[in-house]
Amino acid sequence: MNKNRLAPYSILLIYILLVVLYHLFGYTGHFGFDDIHYAELAKGLLGGDLDFGDHYAYRFPVILFTAIFYLIFGISDFASSLPALAITILILIIVFNTLREHGLKTIILGLSLTTFSNWFLFYSDKLMPDIYVALSVIWALTILHRYKFKSDKNKAARHAILFTLALFFGFISKGTIVLVLPLLLFLLITDIIQKRDLKFWANSLISGLVLLALYLFTILVLTDNVMERFDAIAGNSYLNRCSYDQQSLKILLKRVFIGFFELSIFQTLATGFIFVIAILFQKKGLRFFRINDSFSFFLVSAIILFLSSSFMTISANSYSPMCLDPRHYLFLLPVASIPASRIIADFLESKQHGLQ
Repeated sequence: MNKNRLAPYSILLIYILLVVLYHLFGYTGHFGFDDIHYAELAKGLLGGDLDFGDHYAYRFPVILFTAIFYLIFGISDFASSLPALAITILILIIVFNTLREHGLKTIILGLSLTTFSNWFLFYSDKLMPDIYVALSVIWALTILHRYKFKSDKNKAARHAILFTLALFFGFISKGTIVLVLPLLLFLLITDIIQKRDLKFWANSLISGLVLLALYLFTILVLTDNVMERFDAIAGNSYLNRCSYDQQSLKILLKRVFIGFFELSIFQTLATGFIFVIAILFQKKGLRFFRINDSFSFFLVSAIILFLSSSFMTISANSYSPMCLDPRHYLFLLPVASIPASRIIADFLESKQHGLQ
């Protein structure tokens, strides 16, 4: 009995060790300009000199956690990599906890789909904000999932506060978190139509507004300008190959309808989604969008996030989708791994050949 109880945790430990071993034998230092710049900002924070005219400086978790590790271990590549490694391990733990009740096979599949995507593993120890956004998204979704399907509905306020804290963590890490908005709107509208969990959403709105007000007040205290972060983003923007709103319609259409799907396939982002999308072709596949159970919650979340990544604009005043760089989409991998692992495990156990 004890061996059976320890088996899932042993599997989790193996995947954590694989991530650590990858770092020990595969880490080659800083990857590019961005991570070196974050290291410089973290060093500046330690010295009490943080340039708030730089929009990177507002990615507080990245700068703060790096500065803390610099303070403890000294400024080094080792200290630079530790925050990302800790975040990666937390993501694996969340995926593990979500799949634990579904058996060892599903756990192995879910952790494999997450860990062995080459870019997820590559950025598992890099000083970059994208892994922080991945944690934010999977953390927020598992909190909402727990409230919907596994908790006492009388604890709506507590879950709502944790939910908004998770999303806020992503918001102050990087603007990529905006890609989650279509999913949040879909979940909200679905619950409004079905008249369920409205107390949770009301509490989420209130706590979100409070957090935003506190954040803007903090920016005001630090910079004397409540909109300084957004002014810094505008001031640091420049024309580049991802400025789709300033390029031809042909380039924009190629990015929206072809580019992201090509990226997903050739950069291993689509592996889990192959199974997620295939399940929709079952008879009455659209029933999943009612989100009446745990499986459909993560299935629909993965699909909408995938579509949002292709079509959603990241600009408030023009239509400009996210740049085609796989690191921006790391948040898709843990979310897709949860329904995909259950689909594959069910296929292997049931021996049905429809999915194949």
